[in-house]
Amino acid sequence: MTHPQQHSWGPPGSGHPQQPQGQQPYGQQGFGGQQGFGGQGFGQPGFGQSYGQRYGQAPQQPGGFPAPGGFQPAGQQRPGGFPQGPGGWGPPAPPKKKRSPLTYVLVGLITVTVIAIGALAVVAATGGVNTGYVNEDYTPPPPDANPPELPFPQTLDEANQWLTDNAIYGQSMPQPVKCELQPLPADADKATAEEHMNTFVGCLVGAWVTPVEGAGFLMPRPSVTVYEPGQTVTSACGELPSQNAVYCGADQRIYYATDLNGLTPALSAHKFGSDLVVAHEFGHAVQARTGILGARAGILGNTNPSEAEANLYTRRSEAQADCFATMAMRAAAQALGMTNAEQDSALTVFESIGSKPGSSHPTPPTRERWAREGFGTEQIGDCNSWTVPEDEVN
Repeated sequence: MTHPQQHSWGPPGSGHPQQPQGQQPYGQQGFGGQQGFGGQGFGQPGFGQSYGQRYGQAPQQPGGFPAPGGFQPAGQQRPGGFPQGPGGWGPPAPPKKKRSPLTYVLVGLITVTVIAIGALAVVAATGGVNTGYVNEDYTPPPPDANPPELPFPQTLDEANQWLTDNAIYGQSMPQPVKCELQPLPADADKATAEEHMNTFVGCLVGAWVTPVEGAGFLMPRPSVTVYEPGQTVTSACGELPSQNAVYCGADQRIYYATDLNGLTPALSAHKFGSDLVVAHEFGHAVQARTGILGARAGILGNTNPSEAEANLYTRRSEAQADCFATMAMRAAAQALGMTNAEQDSALTVFESIGSKPGSSHPTPPTRERWAREGFGTEQIGDCNSWTVPEDEVN
């Protein structure tokens, strides 16, 4: 099974690191100890604190905003007016004067002119483009080299609750979000690829920051390190394999091997292949920042599971990361210029990196199923892979 600190893209056999032998069980340290996921203590962060700029949307009042021009309660007056209805207090309304047809023409022309001037003002204020992005004014923070500690549950009951009924499941993904990014060329060099992926992570932070913070957690921006086969990579999770991408919980960073896209023809052929992979790894970052990965590691460390049980927990995690990935891609699709056909073909990418039944990563149909789920919803709770039957995450 995969190392609890690493969360990788491809199936076993494609360079996945193995769990080190002789690791001290979580139960000997207790929840929040030095051992386990992340390699450091997992004190609770300051929940509810702000990280980065929020979208600035006004909160909706319970029941929604009242409809303009709604009925007035009986016996009340409209502001500045007389009581309504027959026999109301006050003088009778004066008879209306008949207007000339020319008056209506002039009023119409003035109205059209005012509307046109208002439209020009809107265009000028938005630089000539009305994008409709919900985070139009949002600027992601720079990559955080020293991110806050990841949340970690203190008991098994809390760990199970964080997996199955996490506060993030009550949030929704904003639609659509901006992302100023061109597709990565197939022949891009290492430096270009790294710049592209770090920019895309900024887009993903812009998509995820509101739901993650809305759930009471923090969403710092991870950095992406692109490396070549055979290159020695300094990672808190140890040596990194070729043909893979990894989210390392120990340093909260994403790592991407330059030869990964050659893993399957579907991945190398897709216009947004590398972005799908990065979105998947960022899905693991969301899991880490909301305590899901810490809860999974804590349960496995304290319950002495069999290999089959441990693999099931890992498959649930991977299925959810697939769903989180495509949900974010859907939110950014308008900005990226990602067509419906490209979303459909992205399902083939996820299917192509499926594994054999019973292993640590889901089978091709399962990966396709959860990727499809993400493309079809903005409700984050629809990506809850921790409460579905085992055969839905095989």
